[in-house]
Amino acid sequence: MLRAAGRGRCPRRGPRAGHSHYVVDEANEFEKMVIDYFTSEYRAGRTPNPCVMCNEKLKFGNLLTKARALGATHIATGHYARIERGADGRSTLLKAVDAKKDQSYFSSACARSSWRRRSCRSAD
Repeated sequence: MLRAAGRGRCPRRGPRAGHSHYVVDEANEFEKMVIDYFTSEYRAGRTPNPCVMCNEKLKFGNLLTKARALGATHIATGHYARIERGADGRSTLLKAVDAKKDQSYFSSACARSSWRRRSCRSAD
């Protein structure tokens, strides 16, 4: 299991489930790719969406690349969304069953190829 440095239950639960646990410090990249983007868009009079940028550039960009380099086939996120895999192998991002918890929007800008390599909370 690979996750950004910080909090969470991964250090305790991952190894018990037979998963490796790695911590990756993405603070500098977060500053460059998310904070600088937010500041630039805000100054230009536009409404930035830092969560979408973080998911696209860091979680399903840098983090997924690092996970794959370590041999991981999937990364787990805390997002409430569903990913349906069709018979043809194509993945479709769907809203969570519980609309109050749905976070599929924040992953909508991510490459479709990243959807098949992640596990989400279903928010049933």
